[in-house]
Amino acid sequence: MKTDLEPMQAQLETLINDNNTTKSSIASLQSKLQNFEQTLYLQNRKMETLEKKQRCKNLVFINVEKNTNTEKILSICRDIIKASMDKIVVCSTQILNVRNELATVLVTFQDEKSILLLMGSKIRVDYDYLSPQLRAKRSVLMALKKEILSKNSTTKTFLQQD
Repeated sequence: MKTDLEPMQAQLETLINDNNTTKSSIASLQSKLQNFEQTLYLQNRKMETLEKKQRCKNLVFINVEKNTNTEKILSICRDIIKASMDKIVVCSTQILNVRNELATVLVTFQDEKSILLLMGSKIRVDYDYLSPQLRAKRSVLMALKKEILSKNSTTKTFLQQD
């Protein structure tokens, strides 16, 4: 009877060793997964920071002619600030949408100084600060603001930070 149990005991020990090896492999993989998740989180934060920094060089021109190009944007800028155009360098223009023959144009400038010269004019110019994540946050906040105002229209609400 004892001889019948020896092969089973050896097989049981092999299974226990295999199980312990598998457990240590799983623990190692879980540790690596945590490291990858942390790295991914940090990389996403860096990407958001870089995107935000790049967006600081963008302005959105609203209600301009739909066939607007870089030359027309420079002309609009010249009319707004009435200064020499060597201070303003436009890197690119991109039409975001067109409605009733008027377009919304995203303009990327070489630096932020160009943007500061343009702000405060009569043409509607705004920063391009809405990343997809920021748009999602704002939509939630605006829905909340709308709900608050529907319950009490005299309440003053302001969207200060996202």
